[in-house]
Amino acid sequence: MKLIRELRMGQSKSFKTGAVVGSYPKPLLYFGFDHGGVDIIPNVKTDGFDITYADLDFRKPGSFVCDAPTKRVTVLDYARVCPVTLALDYLPTKSQEGMQAFYRDYNQLAGKAELPYKTIVFDSVTGYTDIILAHLSSFNPNAMCDARQWAYQAGNKVRQLILSSTCLPAHIVFIMHSAIEKDELTQQIRELPSVYSGLRNDIGGLFSQVFYSAKNAQGKPVIWTNDKMFVKGIGPRWPSGLAQEVSPDFQSIYGKELTQ
Repeated sequence: MKLIRELRMGQSKSFKTGAVVGSYPKPLLYFGFDHGGVDIIPNVKTDGFDITYADLDFRKPGSFVCDAPTKRVTVLDYARVCPVTLALDYLPTKSQEGMQAFYRDYNQLAGKAELPYKTIVFDSVTGYTDIILAHLSSFNPNAMCDARQWAYQAGNKVRQLILSSTCLPAHIVFIMHSAIEKDELTQQIRELPSVYSGLRNDIGGLFSQVFYSAKNAQGKPVIWTNDKMFVKGIGPRWPSGLAQEVSPDFQSIYGKELTQ
């Protein structure tokens, strides 16, 4: 079976997490870096979801064991692994716990020929970058005063995770926020994945599917499968023949080529 290597980007509240976690093949492992990322999952069965909140198994970050899952979705929530006190300086929160916990959990998967999970989701890269910056700030706070020192390091950590995870024997989905950017030289306006460093310009080449999450004129969630308006560089290597706008669920995108 072909394995999905998908980047799904878009503005906040455009039904990225709900569509992927709610419809992609199970068992599913969810690495969460955003606060309330799985709050979209309903308590009762509704259209567009094949799970409810009761199907989520919340595991403590940093203590994950890659064994047979007990529920359809295993959730590791790193947004909760952060200091609860506030500091008066104007630097990213200094914390090594989130990064250390994620690396301990992720490395349980690395190098395994088989996994008990069909799909692995990273949501979102923006949140993952926050724990990278917190980790970097904890041992090199001076670097945080100049983006030229930390932006490349943060972008490189994201690239390393993409290159590593897309070698795993499971469907892989990265969820990213997007941001509008204007090139002052060419005056071109583009909407790109929200990630630091030059990685934002070539990140699409690291995936086989790159989709943009949006809502149509009727307010219904869809994904764009080809360049449209300010959004450039999206599209799939496969499957071929997708319409410009497709429903964001697994079956609508991959149903003709893959089965769960």
